[in-house]
Order: sequence, then structure tokens, then C-alpha cells
Amino acid sequence: MSRYLSERRRFLKLVGASALTYPFLRGVPSYAAGSDAGTEPMYLVLLYTSCGCVRPLWGAYGPPATGASAVVTPLSASAGDGGVGGFRPTLSAFQQKGLTDQVIVLDGLNNAAANGGTHEAGMASLWTASTIVNGSNASGPSIDQVIGQQLVAQGVMPSTSLNAANLYAVSACDEQTRGVHNRMLYGTPSGAAQPAPYVDPITTPSAALGSLFPTATKAVGPDPTLQIRQQVQKQVNSEIGSLASRLCTEDRIQLQSLQSMWNQADSDLAAAAAAASSCMQPAAFTQPAGDPFQAPSACVSNDPFPQNISAMSNILAMSLACDLTRVASFQLSQALSPTQHTWLNASLPASAQQTSTHHVFSHMGPASFGPLIPNCGNPGPNYCGPDPLYSISPAEVYQNNMYPQQLGAIDAWYAEQVAAFAYSLSQLKTKTGKNLLDQTIICWGSELDMGAYHNHDDTPFLLVGGKGSGKLKTGQLVRFPLNLTADYYNQGNKPPTNNRFHNDLLATLAHVMGVSVPGGTFGTTSVPGTNFGATGSLTLNQGLINEILT
Repeated sequence: MSRYLSERRRFLKLVGASALTYPFLRGVPSYAAGSDAGTEPMYLVLLYTSCGCVRPLWGAYGPPATGASAVVTPLSASAGDGGVGGFRPTLSAFQQKGLTDQVIVLDGLNNAAANGGTHEAGMASLWTASTIVNGSNASGPSIDQVIGQQLVAQGVMPSTSLNAANLYAVSACDEQTRGVHNRMLYGTPSGAAQPAPYVDPITTPSAALGSLFPTATKAVGPDPTLQIRQQVQKQVNSEIGSLASRLCTEDRIQLQSLQSMWNQADSDLAAAAAAASSCMQPAAFTQPAGDPFQAPSACVSNDPFPQNISAMSNILAMSLACDLTRVASFQLSQALSPTQHTWLNASLPASAQQTSTHHVFSHMGPASFGPLIPNCGNPGPNYCGPDPLYSISPAEVYQNNMYPQQLGAIDAWYAEQVAAFAYSLSQLKTKTGKNLLDQTIICWGSELDMGAYHNHDDTPFLLVGGKGSGKLKTGQLVRFPLNLTADYYNQGNKPPTNNRFHNDLLATLAHVMGVSVPGGTFGTTSVPGTNFGATGSLTLNQGLINEILT
């Protein structure tokens, strides 16, 4: 037996740990002392929300990239609305949570692999940067699987943890079938001509607890009665309370934080179950042809979606703090989201009530870039100006029904969920005692840019975390060139001059996690098709995004 394992066993014996409390003690620095000497753990979370964004309300304020290079603007925690370096309204939750210095806004990345302009193509290519196969799943693995497999090979994490923390917070309106619109992760194809297989996520908080914390939930079973769950919960809390008195201050604070999250996750699980009991889940159905996608109305009342998000967020935060995995994913609803966000109505005016689905509202936005480009053709017929997407002010967004207020409210609500998750990480420590958010990269993306336009040219990406890793330049807006011509705004997915592709972002994430992608590139290397210029093809990979690397 190694000295390290002997010391761990001695630590567990001294504090009186049991099988119920063992998973939580993995997250206290004293237990982890001696492991990974000289290195700090890095964690990656791929986070997804649906239907793109209200483009003029998303991102931050800064000068446009007018040439061939990106323009970097420091973010400001004190800038007001409209001030340089300030967040636009959708992302203001990050400023409110005190996370400005942990954010990198990436503006102008093109998901060119989503050739075809659909939700499904965007979903399949989001984390794979590979082309979609026969209208179905992607042709290559998602970046989390590639990174995870290399970390396993390096001995950084066990193979059993590779797919353990892929969580999906489900809306009652989401489809109950497996398809390209509700699966975002992919494994390695079995043959050159084969599409990549889906990597299925965990879809309920109770299953997530059972998978990630099996010893603390083994007495509960997969479908516990309320009485049994309450008994186990009481015992866990009793033992954690007893252990806390035997630990040093730093360990005690960490353990109490984990205990608080555990209790909150349990409360959310109970609330979700209560909501679901009065909500009619739709029977398995297949996505109908055409738009808009609409789920059966019976799923709308008492949708447990908000409670599922809260519970899954806490479970994921605990799994990272306890070093159960280094690579995770968090999916919120699905592409073409049929969720109806009725819980927002209490805070919205009558004109902005959530009376339809997220996907339906997303199609009430502009069907082209035209409404967002007031200076197009001036001073010349082929001129739209550099970076025209932000020439409209937030105050004008809801004028003339350019966008429905409901859609902006949905976008802001999702940002609040992401910011809350990031903030929870900032209140925890890694196994070596560092701030967990400092050592975690949350990469938040969507399958589209603007829902009604179905374009992927300026796909929204936000990085949160990593400030203390020494690997990322956080607290900045990075705007890549988006120099459009006058014929562009009615021809989605026709790349502008000098644009940058999201393949490079995924390769950069691997680099930050300490692994390399084969050949230094990731995903497809070119995309054929008439949408991509006179040459009929587009070369994608340019290398790492140095603007965000230290």
C-alpha cells in the first residue's frame, strides 16, 4: 500500500467517516493532501441552452473588430448600461453576482460545421465541430469525450468518471425520445462511414445523486419513497455535523458548504417531484415537420424544469468539489425547446406573459440581419459597415415588434441560472484548497445565433471561470471580425470576411485542460457547399485562440 493511500485511510479513521459521508470528505483539502503534488486540478463544464439569443441584448459593449484581427476590451464591473466594458442586458446577472472578472465574452465565432441552417445541425455540431450525418447524429466525437479519454489515459481521472457527470435538466415538455435535437454529446464512431453514437446524459436529479454519490444514496434506491429518503437525509446530516466538529476551519467550511448544497438538492428534488405529480408529462412523440415546434399543452402546468435546474446545478457543483470527475456537461432543455416559461409571468408585465414556447417566441424575432443593419448601403451599395449587428441599441429592440419581450426575459433567466451555478462554484474549494471557480471553465453555448434566422455565423459563446488557473485571460470581451456585405443579411451562413470558427474554441478548451487534440485541430477541417463562397469549400481550423490564453 502506498503512503498516500495509507494516509487517506488514517484520515478517514481519525474523523470517523462512514460510507454515507465518504463522498463529501473527498472534497476537503486535508483528505486530498499529498495527491497531485505540484499541480492544480482543472475542470471543464460544457453548458447548453436552446434557441440562440436576442442578438442586440447579448454580450458586452466594446469597439468593433474592423480589420482582420480580434479586438479585446476589458470588462468593467462598474460600467453602466451602454458603457464600454459593461454587459448588455441579457448578461447583467454576471455583474450582479460579482463575476465580471471571471467572464470571457466571445463575439463573432462561426459554427460553420452546422452547414444547413437548422437547430438540429447546430446541436450536433456544437461540441463536435463535425458535420451532421444524413440529418441525424454527428460524424465525430464531442470535445468532452476526447478530453476525458486523454485525462483517463494520463491517470488524472478514473475511466468510470468519464460519463458520470453528463447532466440534463429536463423540462416536462421536452421530447421523451432520443434524437439529434436532444442529444448534444457523441462518442467515437465504430467505422469511417459510421455516425458517432449518442452519449446519453442523466435526466433526473435522483438518478444523478445515485450515480455520483452512490454510497450516500444506496439505502434509498433508484425510486425512493419519501419516508426512506427523509431517513437517509437525516442520517447524512447527522454524520456530517459530527464530522465537522473534528475538522480544521478550512475543511469544516468546505464540508458545511457541501452539506448545504446536498440539502438544497434534496429540497429541489422533492419540489420537482411535487410539481411533476400535477403535471401531465407528454407521451412519447416525434418532432413534427416544419416550424414552429410545439409540445402538447398538457405539460405546461407545474413544469418542474426550474427545480430540476437548481437540483442538477448543486449536484454538479458537489461532484466537481469532490473531484468525482474533471469533465462534465450540463444541458438545459433541448434544441427547438418546447418549454413554456410560465413561472416568469409573475415578474413580467401583461404584454410579456409567457403564453407560448421558447421556440415559438424565438421565431418572432428578425428573419434576417436586415432589421439590425440600419446603415446598410451607406455610403455604397455593397456596404453594411463593420460589425453592424450592434448598431441597434437595446432601447430599440422591442420597438416595432423587432423581438418579443418574452424572448428577452427567457434569455435573461437562463443567464441567471448560469451565473448562479458559477457563483456556487466560487463558494467551494478544489481538493487542493483553491477556489473551485478559479479552476473551472464553464463554456456556455447554443445551437443557433438568432432563432428566427437559423444562422450560426455569430454563435453566442461565453466562458466563465478559470481566473486563478494561470491559463486564461478572464474579464474581457473578445470580438472577432464580422465584416458583412450588403447581400449577406438575406443569406444566412455565408461567412463574412476574416471570420473565426468555433472549432478553434474547442481545441483551445482541450489545451487549457492539459491535453491536445489529434493533429492540433478539432472537428471537420473544411465544409463544402455553395453557401460558403465561390470556391465551394471553407477551411476551418486556424489554431488556438491566443486572445484568451495567458
